[in-house]
Amino acid sequence: MNFAVVLFVKEIDFFLKKRKIMDNIIFLDIDGVLNNNFEWFAYSVSHPVKNNIPLRLISKSNLTYLLNTLKEIDKKNSIKIVISSSWRLSGYDTFVEDIITGCKEKADELLEYLHHDWRVPSKLSSTRGENVLFWLKEHKDEIEKYLCIDDDNDDYLQDQPVLQCNDEYGFGFVESQLALEYFIGKKVFDINYLKDLNFTMRMVLDRQEEFYQKFILNPAAEFDSVKK
Repeated sequence: MNFAVVLFVKEIDFFLKKRKIMDNIIFLDIDGVLNNNFEWFAYSVSHPVKNNIPLRLISKSNLTYLLNTLKEIDKKNSIKIVISSSWRLSGYDTFVEDIITGCKEKADELLEYLHHDWRVPSKLSSTRGENVLFWLKEHKDEIEKYLCIDDDNDDYLQDQPVLQCNDEYGFGFVESQLALEYFIGKKVFDINYLKDLNFTMRMVLDRQEEFYQKFILNPAAEFDSVKK
């Protein structure tokens, strides 16, 4: 094969890589994100645990906020979800059944955003953040940007972008707007207005402001852990 042909093949390969659609990924926790303590308490009273089978609840309001966020991002960039929640541990079929049980008519809408490699691995003695990192390293050439959404950020690595929800309320307006600005730069509100909200939300709001400062104002930071 002569030099001109080799050069042409390399240029075609480079062009195809540039044209490749890169996914944005949300690593999704469920309890405390797609449900909340207020609805959970009422549900648990009317649905007592039987045979140690865990309760599965998805809040319609939390799910609606998430689906609307995914649809808005999807208008500009490909977006997929990967399950980091403990709901993943029973396997795919049980997970799908739990989603259908939890959100019924909206199950198909949620599941259509599920990545084909749908869950983070479960490595022994690994934190959730490390499991996210294992998944990312398997797909590092396919990912544009990623975000972890969880009601607890203590189980993640320091340089990972974690949007923490308040488990009293789950994923709602504030979290939706932060995710939209993070992924598509949609400026909706001033982060400072959060400081005027109820004092009991202060710790989570501090984490959300830290996320805003670190990963929205410094957009190159979120992929540092994958590049190392």
